[in-house]
Amino acid sequence: MTTLVPGRVIFMNIPWHDDSKISVLAVYSLNALKDIKDFWKSITDQTSTNPQLKPNVVLGDFNLVEDAIDRIPCRQDDHQATENLRDFRSKFNLINGWRKANPDEKGYSWLRELDGTQSRIDRIYINKKFFDSCGEWKIEPAPIPTDHDLVSARISSPTAPKIGRGRWAIPTRLIKNRTIKAEIQKLGCELERRMGNITLNDLNQNNPQVLLRDFKTRVREMVRCHEKRIQPMIKMKIVKLSEKLSQITNNPTSHLMRSKYSPPKSNKKRKSNA
Repeated sequence: MTTLVPGRVIFMNIPWHDDSKISVLAVYSLNALKDIKDFWKSITDQTSTNPQLKPNVVLGDFNLVEDAIDRIPCRQDDHQATENLRDFRSKFNLINGWRKANPDEKGYSWLRELDGTQSRIDRIYINKKFFDSCGEWKIEPAPIPTDHDLVSARISSPTAPKIGRGRWAIPTRLIKNRTIKAEIQKLGCELERRMGNITLNDLNQNNPQVLLRDFKTRVREMVRCHEKRIQPMIKMKIVKLSEKLSQITNNPTSHLMRSKYSPPKSNKKRKSNA
């Protein structure tokens, strides 16, 4: 790891597939416009003069956008600051991954609650040669309290072998389900009882290994049965909410006319005190 700007920019060389490495430049840009212009020029100069600081991925909080579509209300950021960022990108053949995957979509990663303005200042840039091996470009709520959404992508090595889905495991969220927990406890108590009743004459057909195998099989089948019933409802809810969010995000006329935090108007008439 190399620090380019203390507290702002670090460069990392990370072991990847086989003997290959992937280089990542993590950025937390300055806020003031006059500083951003020199900020990207300084980074370009440092990385251009040192061949060991050639990034494959650049990610972080850029505090500016390249296109007006990435702000609500739409506006273009400072021309010189944007050009300095584009000069940096062109030197290392970097493209805006989320925008490349979603050319006509609107998406925002930061919200100012005071006036409802939003922008996509958090981004991931990827070298063009890796883009075809990337996917799952997402902007979604972060799991910790913050005014920024989480921007993520799956970046695979172009030479990596294809890996299947792997072995099935019980989803963690289902283990917290009270009904499933009660069923597992019931099956566990039954297993304990059956093991306690085993005698030497039963070991050929009713030994502990066979009973444990049957217990695991019954738990797996029971959990899968619950998953088939619960999962479609969860997915449908996520799809509907995602579609609704996309419609609001891509229809600024309906989104801007009403504050995100204003309560809906009630159609109920107030009761008279008379």
